Amino acid sequence: MKKIVLVMAMILLLFGNNFDKYFSYAQNYYWLTLDEGIKSSVYFKAKKYINLAYEELKKEPNKENQKKLDSLNKELNNFYKIKSLTMDGYFPMLRFISTSFFFFPKKSRQHTLQKPADFIAVENASETLTENIDIDNQTHVFFNTPNPIWNEIAFEKFNSHGDYYAHLTQEIVEVLNDKELAQFYTNNITPTIVNKLLNYTNKEKICIVNLTKTPLEVSDLYFTAYGNVYEKDAEIEKEDSAVTFGYSIDERGKWPILITSHILLLLIVLIATLILVKKQNQKLSLFVVVFIGFMVGRILPWVLVPSLETFMPNGDLNVLYTFWWVFLIGLAIILAPIYGMNYIYAKIQNYISLPSISGKGGIIGFSISAGVAGYLFVPFIFTYGDVLSLVQIIGYFSLFIVALLLSGYASGKILDKSDKTEEYYLIVFVFTSVMLFVGLIHTDLMWLSVSSIITIIISIIILKLRKKEIKKDIKKVEIKEDIEKSILGQNYYQFKFYDEISKNIGIKK
Repeated sequence: MKKIVLVMAMILLLFGNNFDKYFSYAQNYYWLTLDEGIKSSVYFKAKKYINLAYEELKKEPNKENQKKLDSLNKELNNFYKIKSLTMDGYFPMLRFISTSFFFFPKKSRQHTLQKPADFIAVENASETLTENIDIDNQTHVFFNTPNPIWNEIAFEKFNSHGDYYAHLTQEIVEVLNDKELAQFYTNNITPTIVNKLLNYTNKEKICIVNLTKTPLEVSDLYFTAYGNVYEKDAEIEKEDSAVTFGYSIDERGKWPILITSHILLLLIVLIATLILVKKQNQKLSLFVVVFIGFMVGRILPWVLVPSLETFMPNGDLNVLYTFWWVFLIGLAIILAPIYGMNYIYAKIQNYISLPSISGKGGIIGFSISAGVAGYLFVPFIFTYGDVLSLVQIIGYFSLFIVALLLSGYASGKILDKSDKTEEYYLIVFVFTSVMLFVGLIHTDLMWLSVSSIITIIISIIILKLRKKEIKKDIKKVEIKEDIEKSILGQNYYQFKFYDEISKNIGIKK
């Protein structure tokens, strides 16, 4: 009999209608999209569950369900249209651009690489709730979420806020009996419970905070926080009460790909350095130089970008009014570390004896760009890690890396004072740096592919032009040496224009 029941249950799970579940998920992800923005992981999940809900309706048509699903789909599409031409909508990756392994700016604090997602979600919900309850003379707050850890997190947020007096769980145990405690933690707030808590605090009002977890995918946590203000006999003060939500997207599963990507980038730099050491008989100390370069490229943008974010335009502005800031950020991340290497290296040399970097501009620019690629991979994986397949992520970002490393190598040679590469080429790389950055953060990844290919072609052309210039310089030197030998030879007849020719070609007597 038990086997038959189990088989029936499995059949129901396989063939039962899941419309309500999918619609609930789609609705919840829609609310998150309003905060995260279009082209975010939650936006694509909202679209996914709307499509799944439509599939369920095909199996079992229902006019009422069709109507509410169409309404939700329309709302999501309208939100997309409104946001598509704003800076946040056009450049979805910008909100993570100053994110690092251990620092999350306010705009991306919902994403976590460290704490469990439920910690972040409860913190966000509780913090927002402290700002929305209509407080009166240091309102006393109690917490009745069944999970004691969530209560503790909420307690810390309210306790740190000077306008609330938060009560610990053990205090409630002293006031209520076992039956009342059971009712309290199932959010069945009776007049007796309220009156006892009012007497305990000797106040006319108390606030009871309850946190409810909303069903979403495993890596996403969404909490609704209710802050109900009660008067005598369990009367709720609706005007004083508040409802907020907090969520978190668990990014801890991305640690392996983040660490692997940085190791691979550093290996590419070390292999390129090894080839250069063997080919040009460079000293092994070059490895120290390129490692410093890699670290400069990885860390300096993290220092520069937050300072530039202080005058960041409003994300809801039309994208046409914000391009200037996007260009500026692109230059700060991609080109500034290469330009600033001489200054940083000189400062380090004040404390530590280091080898000279003169004449090593190309490989240093290459290593700095590898560090920059590591920095930019963090916001890239946060934006597209749950949207693209692993093959797509590797494909798009590998193309970007090749373009970045080539342009970094060429830019490094230009900025190296001992290298004779013409400095006016730098204007070209100002353009390619901006173009690469815009392509990376743009909502359409086709821009990334096109800008990367253009940058690769331009970098190769400039490096080949430089190679031709070097060959010309070598020929000039050889011709000069041949003429000098001929003129200074014993059998050479010094005709009347001898002195003038010698002077013009720079031959000393």
